[in-house]
Amino acid sequence: MRMAIVGAGWAGLAAAVRATEAGHDVTVFEAAGMPGGRARSDDASDGATDNGQHILLGGYTCTLGLMRSVGVDVERALLRVPLRVTYADGAGFALAPTGPRLLAAARALLGARGFGLVDKLSAIAMARDWRRRGFRCPPSMTVADLLHRAPTELVRRRLVEPLCVAALNTPMAEASAGVFLAVMRDSLFGARDASDLLLPQRPLNPTKVDQYIADHPGWSKILDAAGFFDVFAAPWFAATYLLLFISLIGCVVPRLKAHGTAMLSAPPAVPRRLERLPSADSFSAGGTPEQVAAGSVRRLRGWKTVTRVEDGGVVTVAAEKGYLRETGNLVFHAALVVLLVGVALGKLWGYQGTVLLTEGQPGICNAVPLYDSFRPGKLVDGSGLAPFCIDSLDKFSVDYDPDGTPAQFRADITYSLGENGAARKDVLEVNHPLRVEGVRVYLVGHGFAPRFTVTKPDGTGVKNLSAPFLPQDPRTLLSEGTVKLLDTVKPQLALYGTFAPFAALGPDGKLTSLSPQPGNPGVAIQIYRGDLGVDDGAPQSVYTIDQRQVAIGALKQVATAQLIPGKAVTLDDGTKITFDGYSQWATIQVNHDPGQTLVLWAAGAVVLGLLLSLAVRRRRLFLRITPAPTPNSETVDNSAPVDDGARPDRDARSVVAVGGLARTDAGSFGTEFARVVEQLRDPSPVRKD
Repeated sequence: MRMAIVGAGWAGLAAAVRATEAGHDVTVFEAAGMPGGRARSDDASDGATDNGQHILLGGYTCTLGLMRSVGVDVERALLRVPLRVTYADGAGFALAPTGPRLLAAARALLGARGFGLVDKLSAIAMARDWRRRGFRCPPSMTVADLLHRAPTELVRRRLVEPLCVAALNTPMAEASAGVFLAVMRDSLFGARDASDLLLPQRPLNPTKVDQYIADHPGWSKILDAAGFFDVFAAPWFAATYLLLFISLIGCVVPRLKAHGTAMLSAPPAVPRRLERLPSADSFSAGGTPEQVAAGSVRRLRGWKTVTRVEDGGVVTVAAEKGYLRETGNLVFHAALVVLLVGVALGKLWGYQGTVLLTEGQPGICNAVPLYDSFRPGKLVDGSGLAPFCIDSLDKFSVDYDPDGTPAQFRADITYSLGENGAARKDVLEVNHPLRVEGVRVYLVGHGFAPRFTVTKPDGTGVKNLSAPFLPQDPRTLLSEGTVKLLDTVKPQLALYGTFAPFAALGPDGKLTSLSPQPGNPGVAIQIYRGDLGVDDGAPQSVYTIDQRQVAIGALKQVATAQLIPGKAVTLDDGTKITFDGYSQWATIQVNHDPGQTLVLWAAGAVVLGLLLSLAVRRRRLFLRITPAPTPNSETVDNSAPVDDGARPDRDARSVVAVGGLARTDAGSFGTEFARVVEQLRDPSPVRKD
């Protein structure tokens, strides 16, 4: 049978799959340019933008079955985490992953933070009522009707409403109570893992990967199975990281043992033929071998020495120094292990959120949905973030040098801690973050948001209408952006154009900027009227207009204008658009890195160990002191180093043979060896201390 299915959303695609499996010839019709309904990806703007990649629940057995039937590896494509609802002020609840579902739900409600005893008992009574009625209700009942009497306002607002919007993507006043109860039955009160959240681990449309898969269907299956399309989540990458740890530890531990043994052991015995060593010398000294040896040991401060007596009255001195070289090597490798541990802590439990804030507009709390971009660590599920809010960007200011170059950036902010925390003030500057609740808040960028007033022919309108414009030239902050009026005027309006902090006209007659310093602000705008295309479910950039709407004639350009503050342009229908000036915006980045301190100390130890290993040389020095025949008293040389200045035997004389070698970096040892020999020749007495 030939079958037509209208709509390529989840429902339409599911019907198409089942019909195809049943042997029908299926054609799917979709008005949009791509399948997926609300869950799809848009390539119209710069890069791919995912829209509506919904969080699934473990109880969605039919959806998961459909995914498996079309070849999706659900276990790899979705991350399974226990259900947890957390608000920025720390309130919320978590559902235990073990135990009977009804008992687990009761424990979650009783242990919920931010709810009073009356709220908790009301929630439990509500759940019992759902269960008593068999999770059924009249078909026409909405979720708002279902909750008309039972729960408290806090339970409605912070428990049921978030669950309703998350599960049905519909507000309570419109959502079907029957569908909602079915979801609650199959998830919160269903199987043990039915309430788990299933988080997508891949973007909907990674363009280059899709193209490679299309071009190399055979190889792509092998590479995908091996994890090459998601390297950092691949088992072999984790194994490589682990092997690096093991190899470093395997290098450090044996060397640490050997180094400890060497430091506790005496220097080796003195060789018989010192003249064969790379550096060798000899001289005659007055005194017995014992006296000469004792004086030499005192001159070899900083050397580890041992004196030995051999047959024939020969005394030897073995000296060694430079153990810090190997100590530095060990510190370097051990610190490298600690450094990798710190990096791993940050990648697993750290997160980074970025948001753009405009002067005078509301700020955000530290919650995932409120960020423009959020990059969590592998073990961060978005709950339990530090409870604080950046309430507002009060003022952004820039100090400029005489030549117009920015010299200092300053963002005055108001922030608060926890639930109902008092407002606090702080100043963000470059490399001067706000440190609060274990996170650092950085100032990482800024720009301008031109302000407009739109006055309709009847005199009503909107004041201080603005949107951030993105810098296109970092030297002059010439910026582009779009201000969209969606519901305040009909048909819709869009002001697309350029903002110049220090406006001037270029040779081509177009608006340009001479400086980033806002001394003569101006805008050049193109005004569009019609359907902006924001109501059809397709994602679009807030900084541009959808050119597809222009191409099909749904959005038409009706005017252009170049304006300075206070000037206006009037459209053909009498609508007046006035350029009021500008506000400034700042990009704020919130970083949490639990391994930061560990990485800092480890990095310092790495540098210290490297410096020690490069600056210190391991070397050995050997002295063989042999008694010489006693000459006539007139020719005795009493210029040898003797024991603590003690008077040498006038008839005693010794021959001192000196040899040395460097175990590493022997190139400069000759100079040091000559200097040490000269010290040993020095006849001045040596103090014991």
